[in-house]
Amino acid sequence: FGDPQPTGKLYSDDENSPVWPTMTLSEDATQTIKYAGVGNDTPGDKTQTVKDAFKRTATVDLVTGKAEYSAFSGKDVTFNLKTTDAVAGYHVAENAKTAGGLTATAEKPNPAITVTYYANGYVKAVDSAGEPFKEYKPVQYTTDNDDISKVESITIPTYAGYTAKINGVTVDQGSTYAIADPDKDTLIVYTADAQKAQVQLFDDDVDPKTPLWTSTKDDLNGYTDTLIDFSSSQKQLDYYLSHGYQLAANGNDDLDGTQFKSAFYDNVDDAEQTFVVHLVHGKQTFNFGDPQPTGKLYSEDENSPAWPTMTLSEDAAQIIKYAGAGTDTPGNKIQTAKDAFTRTATVDLVTGEVEYSAFSGKKVTFNPEATDAVAGYHVAENAKTAGG
Repeated sequence: FGDPQPTGKLYSDDENSPVWPTMTLSEDATQTIKYAGVGNDTPGDKTQTVKDAFKRTATVDLVTGKAEYSAFSGKDVTFNLKTTDAVAGYHVAENAKTAGGLTATAEKPNPAITVTYYANGYVKAVDSAGEPFKEYKPVQYTTDNDDISKVESITIPTYAGYTAKINGVTVDQGSTYAIADPDKDTLIVYTADAQKAQVQLFDDDVDPKTPLWTSTKDDLNGYTDTLIDFSSSQKQLDYYLSHGYQLAANGNDDLDGTQFKSAFYDNVDDAEQTFVVHLVHGKQTFNFGDPQPTGKLYSEDENSPAWPTMTLSEDAAQIIKYAGAGTDTPGNKIQTAKDAFTRTATVDLVTGEVEYSAFSGKKVTFNPEATDAVAGYHVAENAKTAGG
């Protein structure tokens, strides 16, 4: 190696002379680090070269021009380690954060190694049935640029009204969670928390602040975001509406008509949802001459109030009384106009109590009556007739 190499014919005066061979008497030592696993984003190879690291001799046959070579020889070459580049969304094995440090020998002058990148896992959220949870979309781990064999810790997403678990262990929402294996997905299971609700029915005619009826303690237990079953409360409301109550003009935003609106349990733990209905007493007015019902207001109800007996008319009467003649005093003279005055009665359809209007009607003027003569007695001039 290093000797000048002749060119052209070995024997210039001979037309058929062989030519001097081109002799390769040295070989470079190289280290090649190849990368795989990232598709089009895979980093290019990293190659280090030591020029003419290995040498050999060539012996040329001066008749044929053919060369024979000795084996390459030279000192082994050990290359430097190279830092593996970070690639977003991927990590490498712990022992691949640096690569290289290979040794080239005369026998193996071009050692190579391949570093494989692995896709980072994902954070996934599911409900207790294993279905994707709400609007959460899987999020891939972020590679730790300070140590590309690891990924950054994740923050547990917060969903009020739910308990989060990883591998069956409860984790605090909003807390930091370290990823032990960057290859594996982290599955967060969100389980709906227990929630409570109650229904209160108010009799505004009696006390608009104290419930007439409240649902039983455990009747409306459920879980976050599930549909509330109002069937028991609806049955009670229907009972009241069929027993004289009516909906109040205001305060019934939880109803659609006379039915409870569909509603879901909220996500506020340790707080009871309250749904309210405000009722008033229905009333029925009777006029003089209207048929008056009797018996119970609600025949199927053992504790139903009875229909009241209503006095809706009053007679007009003129009474002339006499005095002064002792046992001979004439008896009273009475004239009557039947049902001269009338009124209305308004029955409370809850209690059966009745309220009356004032009596009204045209004035009744009665005829005068002649005063009877009594022996031994007389009357004043203006009392010869009375009444009118």
